[in-house]
Amino acid sequence: MKKLSYAIMIAILLVGMSGCGDDSSTGPGTKDEAPTIPELSVYAQPDITFFENNQPPEKKGKAKSNYSNYSNANFKVTFGTLFASMGQIYLGLLGPAYNQSPDFKDGRWVWSYDYSADGESISIRYTAKEQASSIKWQMFMSGDFGEGSSFNDYKLMEGTTRDDGTKGNWTFNVLNDDNSKEVPAIKTEWNAESDTERTISTGIYGEGSLDTSIDYDQSGVEHTMTIEDANGSEKDIIFWNTDTKTGYVIDDGTKMCWDENLANIPC
Repeated sequence: MKKLSYAIMIAILLVGMSGCGDDSSTGPGTKDEAPTIPELSVYAQPDITFFENNQPPEKKGKAKSNYSNYSNANFKVTFGTLFASMGQIYLGLLGPAYNQSPDFKDGRWVWSYDYSADGESISIRYTAKEQASSIKWQMFMSGDFGEGSSFNDYKLMEGTTRDDGTKGNWTFNVLNDDNSKEVPAIKTEWNAESDTERTISTGIYGEGSLDTSIDYDQSGVEHTMTIEDANGSEKDIIFWNTDTKTGYVIDDGTKMCWDENLANIPC
């Protein structure tokens, strides 16, 4: 998104991080009822609340090195989730749509509005089309940022969600100089069979080629995140159990474990 201005990006990020909408359902719409815009943070984001709610007891005078395995895992999981959640920046552009009634045109619902920040503005066209038991979503952007950087109905993102939002895929495209060519920046696919059973696969792309893959699996109280370079040169695996509070991180082939007190232990 190299041509999107700093002011616009900051505004989008703030809106995206605050969340949009309370209803995660994306039930089928009709000519009289539009589908609910999906809130991807409900099903399409890793659950890392374990690391957010548990910190090593540094105030008790324990050396940080006693908890280095857990801290290493915490850093890697936070890093992986940050990249897996980059789509939230794009989704921040949906903010105005939640307060707007769409029009029904040519078999699809259309939200049209302007997004402004710090004197700059872009026009957004967001669409939803029902197909069988899923909804196809697309977002198009138009705007002129000066210095020859302009976009006319550029497809910024698109995806498909199951009616209840528990399964789907999403692609976010890069804003490049040739706005007629769609180049992926992030691709995410998820399947949440229940609140405690889900898989999420995210690909981070550079110039259209896969750079990094981030795979997350939740099976009850057991969570696993795998972060791997596309060329296979680096691979990190982080496992944690929210019930026992134990886990491990495999970094460059070395396995490092922690106990229920988050302290280092032999594996």
